[in-house]
Amino acid sequence: MTAGLVMIPFALPMVLAPKYGTRLSARFSGRALLTAGLATVCLGNLAASVVTMLGRGYVLFAGAMLVLGCGAGLLNGLTVKVLQSSVPVERAGMASGLASTTRYMGILVNVAALGAILADVTRSRFAAAAISSGVPAEAASAAARRLASGNRAEAIAASAWSGRPARRGPEGVRRRLFGGLHSCRVAGGGHDVAGLALH
Repeated sequence: MTAGLVMIPFALPMVLAPKYGTRLSARFSGRALLTAGLATVCLGNLAASVVTMLGRGYVLFAGAMLVLGCGAGLLNGLTVKVLQSSVPVERAGMASGLASTTRYMGILVNVAALGAILADVTRSRFAAAAISSGVPAEAASAAARRLASGNRAEAIAASAWSGRPARRGPEGVRRRLFGGLHSCRVAGGGHDVAGLALH
């Protein structure tokens, strides 16, 4: 439930943005709106990468998610509409199917790629920090695998960091997770910039 609640700043604009996108489409071209949506997502990724690089708290990260959600909501609401308007009426069904297929394929590939980056960066940074603070390499590696799979409490216990100062215990784990999130946001931002360049 907590995970769902912390995602509200991203999810809420995803629901509301398409409504405003429809209104804006009466004044601006589809290309301009899609470019604006992608630029907004790029800005949100940049903000999120800065917040995670600096290790700031949830409030600032929520602000970055809000920006990301606005851009993603605008893109979500307009992509199929713009694609369908660019083909003859008799091919609208084909265009809709193509848009849905490519969009879901893109989502799956991106979730897998960014998940792999998050897990790998978090695991490697956590293991290196644990080893440098005196945790045996085997225990550090096992703890890092637990952290990469999302089990923070077991990672702390397995690495014997639970009795260490906060900067090496839970706070140290949080910093490694933020490092992984930062790498994800940088990769996402690079993807967005490439999309803007091709657009």
